[in-house]
Amino acid sequence: MSQAQANTTAAPTSGDIDPRTMFQRKRAITLPVLKMVPGKTRWIGVMGPMHQGKKVDDQKEAATLMRAVDMYTGEEGLFVCPKVLQNELNEAFPGEAYVGRGFEVTYTRVPEKKYNLCSIVEVTVPDHIQAFIDKATKDALATTAGKGGSKGR
Repeated sequence: MSQAQANTTAAPTSGDIDPRTMFQRKRAITLPVLKMVPGKTRWIGVMGPMHQGKKVDDQKEAATLMRAVDMYTGEEGLFVCPKVLQNELNEAFPGEAYVGRGFEVTYTRVPEKKYNLCSIVEVTVPDHIQAFIDKATKDALATTAGKGGSKGR
């Protein structure tokens, strides 16, 4: 191939191709926070066990988080777990057996109190969401095993 031919086969410009079709997503490194809004129901698929987040305020404890997907919107994020949710899931699903399952969660604000009521119902996980959860869980385990897994390959 001549130098002139090599120059004509350069990488496509941004106007030539849609990067969403060019790159396959491997895993999210940063995640948005999925918070509950009192009175609003959220359907979440649990992708990882609960864990302590980083302490960001001297006046408050670090939040307990779990990696989850909002099964209605498809948004992946860190779900903020209030104490009642932590206690109920740990009691109903010993040994972190809640991972890979789906839940309908609704908070209701109790006027003049410092807490919310929490309704938790286990729900079926749609096949396409279950496939996403299974892949993310498998990828996370592979990344943590053997000092980082495939090193980005």
